[in-house]
Amino acid sequence: MPTNKKGSVRRLRWGVAVLTTLIPLALPAAASASPGPTATGESIQYINVNVNPPTGTQTATFSNSEYATNSANWRSPFDFKYKLWNSQAPLITANNYAEADVSSCSHCGATSIAFQVVLVSKKTLASLTATDTAQGNTAACTTCNSLAEAFQIVYATDQWSQMGALVAEACDRTAAQIRELRYSHLSTAQIQARSTADVNDLIRLLRGASQPNVWDALAWTPAVNGANQAAALTSTTAPIVDLLSQIHH
Repeated sequence: MPTNKKGSVRRLRWGVAVLTTLIPLALPAAASASPGPTATGESIQYINVNVNPPTGTQTATFSNSEYATNSANWRSPFDFKYKLWNSQAPLITANNYAEADVSSCSHCGATSIAFQVVLVSKKTLASLTATDTAQGNTAACTTCNSLAEAFQIVYATDQWSQMGALVAEACDRTAAQIRELRYSHLSTAQIQARSTADVNDLIRLLRGASQPNVWDALAWTPAVNGANQAAALTSTTAPIVDLLSQIHH
C-alpha cells in the first residue's frame, strides 16, 4: 500500500552520516490483533528565511536521500542519512527524500529517515526552491511495517555567526538522537513517535530563536499549509516561515 507525502521549508557544509543496520523488529503488543501491513510516509519541513531582491546568479543545489528495503522475515533495516550545509548562494534548491519498501515477508519492516538542514544567508538569498518527500510501501507481506520520514529545515543566518553555530549544534544534537533509535528495538510506530518529537522539539527551539532580540534573529510570520497541499516553495520574494507536517498511512 503506497503512501506518498510531500512538504516544504528553507537551509556550513558540515558532516554527513549514513547509517544502515539490521535489527529484529519489535512489534507492539496490539500487533497480534491487527497483523495487516502498514505503510507510513511522514514529511516535516520548517523554513525560516527572508528572501532578498535578486543580487546574483550563483546557484547551489543540495540533495539528500535515503532508501531502505526489506524482504526478509523477522528483520527490520533502519537507514538514516543526515546532511548539514551552509551556503551563501543567492539561488538555492534543496531536495530531501526518504523511501521505505517492505515486500514478501512476515513479521518484518523497514525504516528510512532522511534529515536535511541547509543554512542560507539572510543577506544574499534571493530565490529558494525546497522539496521534501517521504514514501512508504508494503506489498505481499503480513505483520509488516514500512516507515519513511523526511525532515527538512532551511534556516537563514549569517555565516560564522554565533546564531549559525548554535543552530548547527542543535541540529547535530537532534540528528544524534534520531540516529540512536536504530539501537532502541522500538516498534515502527514508536520510532516514528520518538523521531517526530525530536524534530518538533528542534523546530520549537528554532522558532524561539527567530524572535526579535534572540540570537539577533529576524522576526517571522507563521504559515501552516493544509495536509493535502503539495510541499514545494518556488521563487518566492516574500518573507516566509513555514511549518508543514504531513502523515499518510
